[in-house]
Amino acid sequence: VVGDSYDLGEIREIEEGLWRWGAGISLWRAISRAAERGFGGIEPLAGIPGSVGGAVVMNASAYGVSFFDVVKTVELLVPQQGYVRLSAEELAPDYRGAKIPEGALIVAAEAQLVKKEPEKIRSEITDYLSRRAKTQPVNERSAGCVFKNPPGMHAGKLIDECGLKGYSVGGAQVSEVHANFIINRGGAKASDVVAIIRHIRQTVFKKFGVELELEIKTLGFDEEI
Repeated sequence: VVGDSYDLGEIREIEEGLWRWGAGISLWRAISRAAERGFGGIEPLAGIPGSVGGAVVMNASAYGVSFFDVVKTVELLVPQQGYVRLSAEELAPDYRGAKIPEGALIVAAEAQLVKKEPEKIRSEITDYLSRRAKTQPVNERSAGCVFKNPPGMHAGKLIDECGLKGYSVGGAQVSEVHANFIINRGGAKASDVVAIIRHIRQTVFKKFGVELELEIKTLGFDEEI
């Protein structure tokens, strides 16, 4: 239980360009509110569904820009320690992750943004959203990209070259738009998604000798997916 002293929905400009975002607000809202004041720097992330807390844990990134490009400090509640404030350097962010203490709850993040013309920020956001809509199944239900990109490769391209676009199990299906997305066509079960994940991994490894690593987080499975 998080006490009233921690406002997970806070959006506040601490000083010019330095923003405090509660972990519970959407990434879109955080970026949009700053844009209204003429501050930007992570416009490519505007189309990523999820919260600020999730963006910290996964080091959300798109089009060569990562969340920790602007994050300076993160506030957490850590088991046996309580409230802890860690710098970005201490969290050592990398591709799709950061060294978050085990069991910790993200409370807030402070980000240093750059001054830009609001109209330019809005234009860039619109451009990135348009690009995303053309290359990803944004109108379908999914958990986002399923696998991390192997070094120097793109997971979606490997899956596509295995001819797996459209492959389905039950109500789940590999997206026809972007092969690194598994969409819910209606009534999909977790077991359907897991079956597709396992089939993709086996097929890609057999064809390319590459072991795909999950980007999504899973809960409730006794055995490795």
